[in-house]
Amino acid sequence: MRKLLSSLESLTNSLTMYMVTVYALLAIVLVSLLLSAVGELGFPVLALLATLLTVLASTYLSSRLCAWTFGTQHNRASGLITSLILYLTLAPGDTAVELFKIALIGCIASVSKYLLVWRGRHIFNPAALALALGSFLGLSSALWWVGTPLLLPVVLITGLIIVTKTRRYAMVTTFTVVAIVTSIAVAASTSYPVLDALRLDILSGPLAFFAAVMLTEPLTSPATRRHQIGYAGLVGLLYSAQLPWVSTPHISLLVGNLYRLIVQPQRSALSLRVISVSEIAPGVYELQAMPAHAIRYTAGQYLELQVPHAKQDSRGTRRIFSIASSPDEKTLRLTTRVPTHKASSFKHAFVRLTPDTQLRATYIGGDFVLPHDPKAPLLWVAGGIGITPFRAMAASLLSAHDMRPVILFYQAYTPRDLAYLSFFTRAARSLSLTIIPVVAEAPANWTGETGRVSRTLLGRYVPDIHMHHVYISGAPAMVESTRSLFAHDYKPVQIMTDHFSGY
Repeated sequence: MRKLLSSLESLTNSLTMYMVTVYALLAIVLVSLLLSAVGELGFPVLALLATLLTVLASTYLSSRLCAWTFGTQHNRASGLITSLILYLTLAPGDTAVELFKIALIGCIASVSKYLLVWRGRHIFNPAALALALGSFLGLSSALWWVGTPLLLPVVLITGLIIVTKTRRYAMVTTFTVVAIVTSIAVAASTSYPVLDALRLDILSGPLAFFAAVMLTEPLTSPATRRHQIGYAGLVGLLYSAQLPWVSTPHISLLVGNLYRLIVQPQRSALSLRVISVSEIAPGVYELQAMPAHAIRYTAGQYLELQVPHAKQDSRGTRRIFSIASSPDEKTLRLTTRVPTHKASSFKHAFVRLTPDTQLRATYIGGDFVLPHDPKAPLLWVAGGIGITPFRAMAASLLSAHDMRPVILFYQAYTPRDLAYLSFFTRAARSLSLTIIPVVAEAPANWTGETGRVSRTLLGRYVPDIHMHHVYISGAPAMVESTRSLFAHDYKPVQIMTDHFSGY
């Protein structure tokens, strides 16, 4: 299973989370149109096409109008995702009146992103809210026809790709288990055949689509694992509990959105003023920015940054960055690698940012943080740009005068590619930090290690690995290969991983 997930991660490495979701939904839409064209789906293909074009046009135009009204940039990927979800869940329309009502639902979804907000972020999943209001106002019913068995194979495949990209395995697994167990309990308590209930839920229901596509929506779901599990459990319970008014996919998700707002109140959207962008290693650029207000986060977490720019490509204007600075530093540091060929329009815009440019970050999250045990020995393994969360952790240890033992294996192609090496060298003078740089190609005067991190190299420096908390950060292939070194008798106390896609 891990090899399959690793292969899927490599497949989507050059795509953003939003674009993976868009392509996955487009695949489901295409299959639905093909099935309808051959008479297998039960809906006329012209009605499906008319509904698709209606939701695409209404959400696009209303989103454009809202962006112009509120002075923000239209997010094409986000609007497209909402449109495709509505197409797959609304009852298709085949009259002008029905299509007009569907257009109004598309507008509700777009407008909710701008009006129903708190601290700069929308509160509810836009598609779920539009489905709920559309049904309540009598515009169109939420049919969830994507749950047909004919679409289940493509839904399972594309859903797995989405979950692999978002890495929300625990959330989706928790929801699925709770929803199925609840369905079994309800069936047993009402003398309904359990196997029939499971068949309806899994084969003829939208459970897989809902879990992979809607439950995982990042802006309206919790950002840390502990709260994600509670959120998924609650939504799974409501989803299958057969409660009046509540046990529909869209209503259960809206309740989950409120739960997230209570247990993990979102911070205000972060306003950042650019101080500088500089190249700190070949092809590696660091942005330093001054937040408008103090930012609460934990060293090792990430944020989503928006960089509006003209002529944006299909990968959009948003990216996830591990924060390279600690909460105690005055400036925020974000670092990325920019390839010499085929760099995205986002990265071209990133390196051209000028001082005093105002940027916006939408949310902070992640569980790649230091263990609570202040005496736990740490083993860090970084590959290339994966050094960024470790810089934040080291800066945090410095400010706290934390002397827990840390061993850092820092792997790069050449010594010049070891960004932040000078920072770690200085930090080692005040911390119990040992740095082992490892390069693939070394000059004649190189005194560090060469090749790659291996079991032999780990054993030479860390004979008591089983006592350590291990953190691995880098490209997906590097993370997976390094993780495989820690197995059986070599197993440490804990392994935490973080990966950086190459978009």
